[in-house]
Amino acid sequence: MGLFHLYRLNKSMITYQQHLENMQTDPMTYIMSLAKAEPVHVDIKKPCNFIRGCKNYIWFEMIPKGTNYGFLFASGSNVSLGMCLILGSYMVGKTPEQMAQVKFSDLREFTKYLPGERQKGVQAVLNSMHKQLKDVDTAQY
Repeated sequence: MGLFHLYRLNKSMITYQQHLENMQTDPMTYIMSLAKAEPVHVDIKKPCNFIRGCKNYIWFEMIPKGTNYGFLFASGSNVSLGMCLILGSYMVGKTPEQMAQVKFSDLREFTKYLPGERQKGVQAVLNSMHKQLKDVDTAQY
């Protein structure tokens, strides 16, 4: 996966809304095509970045970018990686405070296309984002 894939996604103007539109006809094919378009990024596959609570292996890292964050995701599953890329497109550009307020229900237009186990994976990634934000916030005091 590219080092700052969401930065590139943002630069190429692929928005969360566009992902939703593209998913309408064949969501799983679209999700897998997102992942296949990204080179594999193994640098973040460390125990500290591993996301617990989902069946597929997913690694996640937040990178400070000014007052916001960039995101790195890695997974052996194209579906899991594609889901992460879409979740990241929802979060990109949000302040840490806005990211901390995002709930799973806010992602309903995206997650409705996913089977239950995949929805749990999105929830696990979102929980990890919230935990990392909380850890960063706590470390500042």
